[in-house]
Amino acid sequence: MEDELCIRLYRDNDILACCKAHYIGLMGMFVDANPLKYPKGTNLDVEISVNNPSGTNQHRLAATVTSRSIKGIGLTFVNLNKRTRLILRDIILLMHQKNQDQRLNSISAIPTEDHTEEYGYRSIK
Repeated sequence: MEDELCIRLYRDNDILACCKAHYIGLMGMFVDANPLKYPKGTNLDVEISVNNPSGTNQHRLAATVTSRSIKGIGLTFVNLNKRTRLILRDIILLMHQKNQDQRLNSISAIPTEDHTEEYGYRSIK
């Protein structure tokens, strides 16, 4: 899913970076972090904060750098157990819901009145 999420990268409980994650899925994500700092095979912890109606939940997931490009690094989640899959499913669903809400808000901002004459256009009937 092509979304954006603020995350933190850790190694040995030391914070390394705060960055944005894109293309989040059940297997991994793409992170816009400096690829020179994270060689392939680097093991990291990804901390994801999720805001939901009941508050903010923080989750840490183990991941490994599996690809690098000029735009960032590709991470693959290491422990794809039931807990990890449920966390990722919830994150993806919440992000999808957030995107749907944003789309609905932008649609409701479309004027409902006919302003064609004001702007020099003729109405086609």
